[in-house]
Amino acid sequence: NLVLALIGCTVCWLPNIMAQCGYLLGPPLLLFSALLIIRTGSLICESCELVEDSSNARLGSLNSYEDLARAVNMYKAVLVTKNTVMISCLLVSQKFLTGALA
Repeated sequence: NLVLALIGCTVCWLPNIMAQCGYLLGPPLLLFSALLIIRTGSLICESCELVEDSSNARLGSLNSYEDLARAVNMYKAVLVTKNTVMISCLLVSQKFLTGALA
């Protein structure tokens, strides 16, 4: 149910955000967001490669973001950020669900 609520929230809020931004500003902002997400993913991959090279681990041994955080001793920070994002997603989905009922 949470996944459906988050997908529904995205599907319903994205057109609203695009309408608020307008036709001229909306598509560039969407493109900028996509490029930012792609760059973030490539930076995570490059970090994994750097940590594997520096620790003489085999390539591909870091399979997740949590493995990378453990390798650089930042696992507690990752737990805090992941929990913060999860709570934020819950709050947004609950706002969407209660707004749909009102």
